[in-house]
Amino acid sequence: NHPVVWVSWFGAHAFAEHYGLRLPDEYEWEKVARGMTGADYPWGQNYGDNISDNANYWGSCEDGTTPVGFYNGQSYDGFQTTDSPSPYGVYDMAGNVWEWTHSWWSESSSFRVFRGGSWYDDTYYLQSWYRGYYYSSSTVSSFGFRCSRTQ
Repeated sequence: NHPVVWVSWFGAHAFAEHYGLRLPDEYEWEKVARGMTGADYPWGQNYGDNISDNANYWGSCEDGTTPVGFYNGQSYDGFQTTDSPSPYGVYDMAGNVWEWTHSWWSESSSFRVFRGGSWYDDTYYLQSWYRGYYYSSSTVSSFGFRCSRTQ
Protein backbone atom coordinates (compact mmCIF):
# COMPACT_ATOMS: atom_id res chain seq x y z
CA ASN A 1 0.00 0.00 0.00
CA HIS A 2 3.00 2.30 0.39
CA PRO A 3 5.12 3.70 -2.43
CA VAL A 4 8.25 1.78 -3.35
CA VAL A 5 11.41 3.43 -1.98
CA TRP A 6 15.14 2.78 -2.19
CA VAL A 7 14.79 2.59 -5.97
CA SER A 8 17.28 4.08 -8.41
CA TRP A 9 16.30 5.84 -11.61
CA PHE A 10 17.50 2.74 -13.46
CA GLY A 11 15.22 0.51 -11.37
CA ALA A 12 12.24 2.81 -11.85
CA HIS A 13 12.87 3.01 -15.60
CA ALA A 14 13.22 -0.79 -15.90
CA PHE A 15 9.98 -1.36 -13.97
CA ALA A 16 8.04 1.06 -16.15
CA GLU A 17 9.47 -0.36 -19.36
CA HIS A 18 8.69 -3.93 -18.30
CA TYR A 19 5.00 -3.03 -17.97
CA GLY A 20 4.83 -0.98 -21.17
CA LEU A 21 4.86 2.29 -19.23
CA ARG A 22 7.39 5.08 -18.84
CA LEU A 23 8.58 7.69 -16.38
CA PRO A 24 7.05 11.10 -17.08
CA ASP A 25 9.34 13.93 -18.09
CA GLU A 26 9.48 16.75 -15.56
CA TYR A 27 7.15 18.99 -17.58
CA GLU A 28 4.46 16.31 -17.74
CA TRP A 29 4.93 15.69 -14.03
CA GLU A 30 4.48 19.39 -13.19
CA LYS A 31 1.42 19.73 -15.43
CA VAL A 32 -0.28 16.85 -13.61
CA ALA A 33 0.79 18.28 -10.24
CA ARG A 34 -0.41 21.85 -10.66
CA GLY A 35 -2.41 22.04 -13.87
CA MET A 36 -2.82 25.63 -14.98
CA THR A 37 -3.54 26.98 -11.49
CA GLY A 38 -0.19 28.61 -10.76
CA ALA A 39 -0.52 27.46 -7.13
CA ASP A 40 2.52 26.13 -5.33
CA TYR A 41 0.87 22.92 -4.19
CA PRO A 42 -1.29 20.48 -6.17
CA TRP A 43 -4.44 21.10 -4.11
CA GLY A 44 -4.21 24.86 -4.71
CA GLN A 45 -2.54 26.44 -1.71
CA ASN A 46 0.64 28.50 -1.73
CA TYR A 47 3.88 28.31 0.21
CA GLY A 48 3.40 29.60 3.74
CA ASP A 49 -0.17 28.29 4.05
CA ASN A 50 -0.84 25.62 6.67
CA ILE A 51 -0.68 22.28 4.86
CA SER A 52 -0.30 19.90 7.83
CA ASP A 53 -3.27 17.75 6.78
CA ASN A 54 -2.62 17.87 3.00
CA ALA A 55 0.64 15.95 2.55
CA ASN A 56 3.24 13.78 4.26
CA TYR A 57 6.37 15.84 4.96
CA TRP A 58 8.90 16.26 7.77
CA GLY A 59 6.97 16.70 11.02
CA SER A 60 3.47 16.33 9.53
CA CYS A 61 2.21 12.94 10.63
CA GLU A 62 4.52 10.02 9.96
CA ASP A 63 8.22 9.25 10.16
CA GLY A 64 8.26 7.47 6.83
CA THR A 65 5.86 6.97 3.98
CA THR A 66 2.08 6.95 4.25
CA PRO A 67 -0.16 4.66 2.17
CA VAL A 68 -0.81 5.81 -1.39
CA GLY A 69 -3.81 8.17 -1.45
CA PHE A 70 -3.74 8.72 2.34
CA TYR A 71 -4.58 12.45 2.06
CA ASN A 72 -8.11 11.88 0.76
CA GLY A 73 -10.27 13.62 3.37
CA GLN A 74 -10.67 10.61 5.66
CA SER A 75 -9.72 10.23 9.31
CA TYR A 76 -7.10 7.64 10.27
CA ASP A 77 -6.74 6.80 13.97
CA GLY A 78 -7.88 10.32 14.86
CA PHE A 79 -5.73 12.11 12.27
CA GLN A 80 -8.03 14.00 9.92
CA THR A 81 -6.71 14.48 6.40
CA THR A 82 -7.87 16.98 3.81
CA ASP A 83 -8.81 15.72 0.36
CA SER A 84 -5.75 16.86 -1.61
CA PRO A 85 -5.73 15.73 -5.24
CA SER A 86 -4.06 17.67 -8.03
CA PRO A 87 -6.26 19.50 -10.58
CA TYR A 88 -6.24 16.24 -12.57
CA GLY A 89 -7.38 14.16 -9.59
CA VAL A 90 -3.97 12.61 -8.87
CA TYR A 91 -2.91 12.08 -5.25
CA ASP A 92 0.49 12.28 -3.56
CA MET A 93 2.04 14.70 -6.04
CA ALA A 94 3.52 16.56 -3.04
CA GLY A 95 5.24 14.75 -0.20
CA ASN A 96 5.51 11.08 0.66
CA VAL A 97 8.35 10.29 -1.81
CA TRP A 98 10.41 12.15 -4.36
CA GLU A 99 9.51 10.89 -7.82
CA TRP A 100 12.07 10.20 -10.50
CA THR A 101 11.34 11.71 -13.92
CA HIS A 102 12.78 10.83 -17.30
CA SER A 103 14.39 14.29 -17.59
CA TRP A 104 18.06 15.17 -17.34
CA TRP A 105 19.05 18.08 -15.07
CA SER A 106 20.72 19.76 -18.06
CA GLU A 107 21.98 18.80 -21.50
CA SER A 108 25.49 18.16 -20.23
CA SER A 109 24.51 16.62 -16.89
CA SER A 110 24.69 13.04 -15.68
CA PHE A 111 21.95 13.75 -13.10
CA ARG A 112 18.24 12.88 -13.42
CA VAL A 113 15.48 15.18 -12.17
CA PHE A 114 13.14 14.20 -9.35
CA ARG A 115 10.04 16.10 -8.23
CA GLY A 116 7.48 16.34 -5.42
CA GLY A 117 9.31 16.39 -2.10
CA SER A 118 9.08 13.64 0.48
CA TRP A 119 8.27 12.65 4.05
CA TYR A 120 11.85 13.62 4.92
CA ASP A 121 11.65 17.23 3.66
CA ASP A 122 10.05 20.48 4.78
CA THR A 123 7.22 22.14 2.87
CA TYR A 124 9.48 24.27 0.67
CA TYR A 125 10.54 21.19 -1.31
CA LEU A 126 6.94 20.02 -1.80
CA GLN A 127 6.12 22.92 -4.12
CA SER A 128 5.13 21.66 -7.56
CA TRP A 129 7.67 23.81 -9.39
CA TYR A 130 10.65 22.65 -7.28
CA ARG A 131 13.09 20.39 -9.12
CA GLY A 132 15.89 18.37 -7.60
CA TYR A 133 18.53 16.13 -9.12
CA TYR A 134 20.62 13.14 -8.20
CA TYR A 135 22.75 10.38 -9.73
CA SER A 136 20.68 7.86 -11.68
CA SER A 137 22.21 4.95 -9.79
CA SER A 138 21.45 6.33 -6.32
CA THR A 139 18.93 4.76 -3.98
CA VAL A 140 17.49 6.76 -1.08
CA SER A 141 14.79 6.03 1.51
CA SER A 142 12.72 8.96 0.25
CA PHE A 143 13.00 8.28 -3.51
CA GLY A 144 10.28 6.50 -5.48
CA PHE A 145 8.59 6.92 -8.84
CA ARG A 146 5.32 7.27 -10.71
CA CYS A 147 4.62 5.70 -14.09
CA SER A 148 2.94 7.27 -17.10
CA ARG A 149 1.52 5.85 -20.25
CA THR A 150 1.26 7.31 -23.69
CA GLN A 151 -2.28 7.58 -25.02
